[in-house]
Amino acid sequence: MVVQEKLLTVQEFDEFVMRPENANRLFEYVGGSIVEVVSNPYSSKIASRINGYIFEFIRKPTRQWA
Repeated sequence: MVVQEKLLTVQEFDEFVMRPENANRLFEYVGGSIVEVVSNPYSSKIASRINGYIFEFIRKPTRQWA
């Protein structure tokens, strides 16, 4: 037996997110479903900076050590 999940509208999603019990949680609306975001903005910012430093290091031309 297959259980079909009810897809939500954007308005229903907004109402769900605004509930008091969800005040300190992050959610995304993905194709009619609610997905809780496990990361936080601070850790995402740190990861982006690290990726940027790695990208710049890789793009620099190699040095001649002779």
